[in-house]
Amino acid sequence: MLKGLMAITIFIFSGSLLFGGEAWCVKKFNIKSEPSTISQWLKEHSAEVAKATGNEIVSKDGDNIRLMQDTPKGIIEFTVHEKFTDDKTTYSYNSDLTKVHQGPIEDQKTIVKINVVDGRTVVEIKLFAKVEDTASVSIKTKLHKSTKGFQELLERKFN
Repeated sequence: MLKGLMAITIFIFSGSLLFGGEAWCVKKFNIKSEPSTISQWLKEHSAEVAKATGNEIVSKDGDNIRLMQDTPKGIIEFTVHEKFTDDKTTYSYNSDLTKVHQGPIEDQKTIVKINVVDGRTVVEIKLFAKVEDTASVSIKTKLHKSTKGFQELLERKFN
């Protein structure tokens, strides 16, 4: 029975590697600056943000950004559509995958919200990725490094 259970576990694990995985990573942190200041800086310094999160901007065309990322699976190059919103209390940034140029990435989403909660500026970043032939734990690790790089960038700049 133990042998059969082990075989099922190996089959499920190898199947998840064969078909790919997906993961979310969410991080919240406080920054000592006004949300509008942070939001404006992020809009004006997209190359620094891309670098801090492990990407490189290949090109920009309006609201579309072509990014490149060096991963253990090789180079991934893709285009995202970005959207900024500002309702004077919450500043938001969203990006969604629109085209894959190279690599196994299947889906990607970034959500950044900046607002004041209990007198403190709170930044929340949510990253999602779906990558073929990659274990979810590997994706989660990469997303965690990206969120950490984003947080460190903002803390250096604004704290």
